[in-house]
Amino acid sequence: MVIALIVVVGIHTFTNSPLRHFPTEAGAATVRDNFKVTNGQSSETIVIDDPHALIDVETYYQSALHTGGWTVDSADPSQAASGDHWHFSRSGSSAQAGLISFATVGANTQITVEYIS
Repeated sequence: MVIALIVVVGIHTFTNSPLRHFPTEAGAATVRDNFKVTNGQSSETIVIDDPHALIDVETYYQSALHTGGWTVDSADPSQAASGDHWHFSRSGSSAQAGLISFATVGANTQITVEYIS
């Protein structure tokens, strides 16, 4: 009984995760994923470690988000700086919004994505 409940909760979480289709660059890895539902509102935070340089990571996300059904506020990857924050939303839904933060950590770029729907 307990195992069945765990499986059902796991499937529900995966299928309702707002960021399950969020793009991740080749070579990057999600190192943390926190999804929760409170009073009918879901939120999710993921942290991605990417081995590419910050300017390359921001260039990738600017392109990947626009082609993947997301809308990003104005962002200029040529001006990439650790600590940059971008606002984004799911195309066609102003009620679903998020924030992407970019930081240089050693030789890697860390991307933190926070999303509320």
